[in-house]
Amino acid sequence: MKAPKTSDELAALVRTELAQHHDLPPSFKLRVIRDGDSWRVHADPDPGVPELGVLIAHAVEIGDVLARQYDLAQ
Repeated sequence: MKAPKTSDELAALVRTELAQHHDLPPSFKLRVIRDGDSWRVHADPDPGVPELGVLIAHAVEIGDVLARQYDLAQ
């Protein structure tokens, strides 16, 4: 059984891991949303964020790994 985490907790885990590899601007916002029986990372499209596509792609990869370890709490 996977450990449950709130969407805020999961988003913070993704952001922490992402910050180890990228310089995250304060305007880069991401959130975790339910996707069927699981969850996924969603980043707000902000054209002012440098390398937005790279950040989003890496955040999604991190979310995929974390989704194997954690469930989104009800």
